Amino acid sequence: MSEQVAAARSMAEVYEPLVAQVPDGPRGRLDAPELFHELLEHRWYLSEAQGREVTNSEALASLVNAVLPFRPEERTILAMAGDEGATGGSGPRPG
Repeated sequence: MSEQVAAARSMAEVYEPLVAQVPDGPRGRLDAPELFHELLEHRWYLSEAQGREVTNSEALASLVNAVLPFRPEERTILAMAGDEGATGGSGPRPG
C-alpha cells in the first residue's frame, strides 16, 4: 500500500469519524487537528495510568466529558495572545 493510500485510509477510517463524534459545543474549543492531537495524547496518558491500552472510543469519551468542558475556546486564547502582542507583551510597562 502506498503512503498516500495509507494516509487517505487513516483520514477516512480514524481521523474523520473520531472528530465527527465530538459534540458541537466541545468541538468548537479546538480546531480539528488540535482536537485529534489532544485525543491521542489523552489516550496515551489514560493508557499509562490504567496500565493497559485504552481505545480511541474510551479516550474520546473521557476527553469530551472530563477535559474539554474545562478548556477555554481556542479563539479566546488566540485573541488574548493577540492582545498581548498589541501591548508589547504581558510584562510590566516602564512608567
